[in-house]
Amino acid sequence: MADEATQAPEGTTAAAPETAAPNTNATPQAESGGKTFTQEQLDQIINERLERDRATRKKEWDAETKKREERAKMAESERLNAEKADLEQQLQAAKADARTAIDRATLAGQVPPEHLDKATRLIEDSHRKSDGTLDAAQFLKDNPFLKATPDPRPGPAPTTAGGGAPINAPDMNSAIRQKAGRT
Repeated sequence: MADEATQAPEGTTAAAPETAAPNTNATPQAESGGKTFTQEQLDQIINERLERDRATRKKEWDAETKKREERAKMAESERLNAEKADLEQQLQAAKADARTAIDRATLAGQVPPEHLDKATRLIEDSHRKSDGTLDAAQFLKDNPFLKATPDPRPGPAPTTAGGGAPINAPDMNSAIRQKAGRT
């Protein structure tokens, strides 16, 4: 340590570090009127300073260790809070996906399949019953353009046996000649 006095050979005296002044002349400190210490006194002073320094450093170490543990706990709790938020977000997304699938199933057959995606995006809270399920009748009343329209010509077109053209229908060649003006 820089502020500690240097040890003097055994049986000699050394100046106390607090009162030691730079010695510019060759005369010993005892002759200059400084305080002198025995080796045992000097060892005791050094040991006391070392003990104070060790105690201070131990307190600093303990305080730093406590801070690190608190930070680790805080970081752990923050990490757990972040994981909890992620899981809650995943849960909400899964619930939304399930609700969309149920809504699509409810609207199936009432809305053309090519419009189901559009229909599910148009669903609002006002279209839901008190239990949260979709009120398809109310939804289709508010969005009539999504209703499936029945095909005006249900079933297959009439044909002759064997899959030919209908009996009274012109053949393709005669239809082309008629359009070209060559009857």
